[in-house]
Amino acid sequence: LKPARLLWIMCVLLLSTPPPAHALTNPILHLDTGGHPAVIKDIAVTSDGRDVVSAGDDTVVRIWDVEQRRTVRTLRGEISSSHHGKIFALALSPDDRLLAVGGWMSPANAERPCCGDIRIFDFPTGRLVQRLQGHEGPVYDLAFSPDGSRLVSAAGDARAFIWDVSAGVITHRLDGHDDSVNRAIFAGNAAVITSSLDGTARLWSANDGKEIEAIGN
Repeated sequence: LKPARLLWIMCVLLLSTPPPAHALTNPILHLDTGGHPAVIKDIAVTSDGRDVVSAGDDTVVRIWDVEQRRTVRTLRGEISSSHHGKIFALALSPDDRLLAVGGWMSPANAERPCCGDIRIFDFPTGRLVQRLQGHEGPVYDLAFSPDGSRLVSAAGDARAFIWDVSAGVITHRLDGHDDSVNRAIFAGNAAVITSSLDGTARLWSANDGKEIEAIGN
């Protein structure tokens, strides 16, 4: 056969061969425009002020060089036509070594527990190093302790967790709110403050997870 004829036959065979079962049958076009094409939900700044980290509904984490005013690298997670992969919260460790990312991290029709996985990246390399699982709703806020050893997460399951970052385990479950917990921060290394759609803010001991005081309704 002539080369042109052989090439034509090969193309016909390739196009008529069904894709393997694991192949993506409904690819999603995702354009890199140099910026976020959707709502930005959270930002963080490196300790030296040189880089800004941003993320949101487009499922992409962007690292921006402040001086150059442009994206210098990206971290990409799931791409979906639904809520899956949307990022609602991120936090940098005080030493800029780790980046924690949370949001809606499972398909919309997933059985509970769903949605609340937290990804921990090695920030300098962008490598995923840990996945923290426990929340049964999307994660709305994340914060590292001042010493970087712990992480607090707030989620739509009306709970906040304190994590041992190196071990990747929950050390304390902060139960007390009656609705989604939308904010959580460390007040020094010894205390955590949370706020919720239930109209209350609560102060907790970070050492034993006990509630110290509730403010609001």
